[in-house]
Amino acid sequence: GDHRDLHSLPTRRSSDLRESDLVARIGGDEFVVVCCALSTLQELTKIADAMLHAVAEPITWENAALNCKVSIGAALSGDDSPTAEDLLGQSDFALYDAKGAGRGRVAAYDAKLHDRQTRAKSRQDALVQAIRDNALTFHFQPVVARDPGVVRGFETLVRWEHPTDGMIAPDELLPLAQSLGLMADLDFLAMNAALDMKCQLNLSGHTDVLTSFNASPELMAQPDFCQRLLSGLAFRDLTPNDVIVEVLETVVFENHLTATPFVQTVADLDANGIFTVLDDFGSGNAGIAQLAKLAIRGVKFDKSIGMRILTDPTMEIVYRTLVSLCNELDLRMVTEGVETAAQAERLQALGCTNMQGFLIAEPLP
Repeated sequence: GDHRDLHSLPTRRSSDLRESDLVARIGGDEFVVVCCALSTLQELTKIADAMLHAVAEPITWENAALNCKVSIGAALSGDDSPTAEDLLGQSDFALYDAKGAGRGRVAAYDAKLHDRQTRAKSRQDALVQAIRDNALTFHFQPVVARDPGVVRGFETLVRWEHPTDGMIAPDELLPLAQSLGLMADLDFLAMNAALDMKCQLNLSGHTDVLTSFNASPELMAQPDFCQRLLSGLAFRDLTPNDVIVEVLETVVFENHLTATPFVQTVADLDANGIFTVLDDFGSGNAGIAQLAKLAIRGVKFDKSIGMRILTDPTMEIVYRTLVSLCNELDLRMVTEGVETAAQAERLQALGCTNMQGFLIAEPLP
């Protein structure tokens, strides 16, 4: 409605807040409350709890009850927060803890959270250093052809051996790199690892085996991505047909194939003879009717499809239809997540041409 309608909303504040306290809006739905002259964290969390309950009360607006929830991170100024920025950082860390615990609650920045933040900061610094020093390693998971069961390619997957904490799982490493704005840097390392592996395969006589690497949205948005890939190929005496770029389906289709940098990058790769495939195909809301308009050469069916093919009759119909469509469009196909012989047998009967998963092999050093 009209912005003036919002003026009818009541302004809420906890009765525990004092005239000396400051309430400031710092973002669309983010607020900072500064409470002066408090000596204990218990006093602070008491105020936060009161605010939590006050905001949770339904608001009547235009004959409708509006329900709102808030998550609060509370931090008390002390020796470990000498500046305002430190205090805001601590409260923000506590806020993420509150959200991670289920939202609609208060999390206090105490000694336990301080230790966690210190470890998190240490791990962030270590990852920055590892990327800077090219100290990450890469494993390679094979893709095999259905018939006659030979290796067609290897997908390049990043691994990080932390100097003291051991192997960091990808589901922790990748979000950490993303939060630090390092995904493009990480992907460029993966690109070089894929090209180096292709050189090794050629030297071993496996010239028909390709390598692939994953291109994140951050990498696809880099204006020099395509040129750096072409330069990397030329430097190693490789051709554009030697490598495959894997792009998440959800990234490419998010704006319905409008002229986004991602779609243009895919077109640029294709114009230079580089194969691009849609990864995790079938997991998002792909515009299947527009699939033929995109300059891609193949798809990798999401692992959820292969894992449900024996138990979900509807998935079997969907898979058979997608295989038929890809055949019509002359797209290469790989089915991920193949873990059992029974899955593989059924997928083959439905037209699966290439597969990848633990049945064949885990990612290999």
